[in-house]
Amino acid sequence: MTRPMRGLPPATLEEIVSNRALREAARTALLWHDRAVVLGRVASLTAQRAESIASLLARGSTVATLMSDTPGVVTTTLAIWRAGGTVVPLDPRLAPEEVARRLAHTGASGLIAHEEHVERAERALGALESQRRGGARKRAGVQLLVSRASRLVPGRIVPRRERARGGERDVRVNEVAFIAYPGGDGAADRAVVLTHTNVMASVLRVSIARGDGPEDVALATRPLWDVSALVADVLSRLVTGGAVAIVTRHDVGTLLAAIEQHRTTDVCLSDEARTELTEAGRIPARAVRSVRKLVSARSRSAMTVRRALADRFPDAETIETYGKLETTDGILTARHGIVFRKPDTLGLPHPGLVVSILDPAGRALKPGAIGEIACRGAVVMRGYQRSPALTRQVLGAGWLRTGDLGCIDADGEVQLVGAREKLVREHGA
Repeated sequence: MTRPMRGLPPATLEEIVSNRALREAARTALLWHDRAVVLGRVASLTAQRAESIASLLARGSTVATLMSDTPGVVTTTLAIWRAGGTVVPLDPRLAPEEVARRLAHTGASGLIAHEEHVERAERALGALESQRRGGARKRAGVQLLVSRASRLVPGRIVPRRERARGGERDVRVNEVAFIAYPGGDGAADRAVVLTHTNVMASVLRVSIARGDGPEDVALATRPLWDVSALVADVLSRLVTGGAVAIVTRHDVGTLLAAIEQHRTTDVCLSDEARTELTEAGRIPARAVRSVRKLVSARSRSAMTVRRALADRFPDAETIETYGKLETTDGILTARHGIVFRKPDTLGLPHPGLVVSILDPAGRALKPGAIGEIACRGAVVMRGYQRSPALTRQVLGAGWLRTGDLGCIDADGEVQLVGAREKLVREHGA
């Protein structure tokens, strides 16, 4: 009898994109200002950057990024994965001291920065060196790589590190795809560890839930250091075959110009972009005609805002997704007019996920009962970086506890009620 194969690594998103590029090299993948980057170019840039990373960092390294919202974020992320590494996306607005703290917390051995962020990066590395002299745990230095046009150029701070071997791609990739931080300062203890399996599961499920197709052109307005935005708004499109336009400014003129220029079908809304479009005056007819989906993620919009956007884009479907960084992107989606019939709805679970309502003791409740929203499935994180106690608290008994209060209604949809603190006050921890 033939024994089953064991230990085969899962396919990464980078491998899938590079494989698609062999068949559809001329297909548009990324749009930025007046530039269109085809899939073959994405794969080529990814390979070039991966070679630069592999020549300076050991295979399996953790590499942080300090980058503006450009196509370079996408190719750099894919390149780090191709080189067998883990990506730590950092908000480029963070203070250098906070960047240093996160580099130390994740154990990053590389930092890739756009040219406009090099000064901040160097100050962060200087702060990291000061921490080490001040008694912090001694560790290897951090290699700075500057993203300049299509190249990665070594910076002035070079660690003593053995170079990786060149040659063909090693399929034994690091199974951790991201170590990701939520927005804001002071969150070093909540760095979420996401695997390639998490990323692929999220990409496929969110695409199915939204009804994505190869002819879609999405407009990404959320910041790309936010892993949920990068996965749901950008990387998912590279898998389904659609294209995505990246904007760096969120004023209404820029947004409408991008929608018109690229004939955008799906608008992935940041809070800022939603406000701009809601308060906009006249919207050009060409922009109105092209938009088919208005997608809001991880934030509930007021009914007045939903209706205002629906009035401006009458042919577009309003879609709202719910999830946490700990679920890579989302676990619930509300669409097909539900958001107008039920103001507090979070929608239905994504395919392949189990969503339940738990009491404080972790027991599943019947429909209609109020408790904590919890999730199980392939999108759920491995845990928190260097925080086993917090990991056990949030991933108790096999469920990811979201911290939000809700109930399941008669239609099987999850309704948001409030935060977990309300349940604790009323029923005890």
